[in-house]
Amino acid sequence: MQYEVLNACDNATRSQALPFYIRDLLSWVFYRHSTTARIRKMSGFHLDVLKNSPHREVRIFNGENLFMYARTIAPQATQNALKGVYSFQKPSPIGDFLFHSPDVKRYQVSLEIIKEIPDWLQDFEKHSKTYWVRHTIWQYKMQYTLSLVEIFY
Repeated sequence: MQYEVLNACDNATRSQALPFYIRDLLSWVFYRHSTTARIRKMSGFHLDVLKNSPHREVRIFNGENLFMYARTIAPQATQNALKGVYSFQKPSPIGDFLFHSPDVKRYQVSLEIIKEIPDWLQDFEKHSKTYWVRHTIWQYKMQYTLSLVEIFY
């Protein structure tokens, strides 16, 4: 993981030169721990599972407010390896597993700003002109990968 980049971004989120709403958004985008756990501490966390197969797609709410869309892509080999450990069919957030399993490591994080929603998100509710996207690659037992894409509202 590129910690130097994340540290620089963390420092930027604290900059008083940025408007508050930008600092607040960036504090979520660059958050290194479980976003789900952070929302739970604040208020009414709610997970809406949109799709479970072949890719898991969810919307995460903070109270009544839609907070983010997340899509997890796990190859069949990864899903098979996770049987008995985590089920993509369960209505629980994958972050509960990713951040609490000693067998899972976060490897790569990339960030970007998009102005157009990708084709695979045609049903995505458009709420703003730009979206912050965080893409993370995870590994289970050093050989099974999964990809997590989060789009922040």
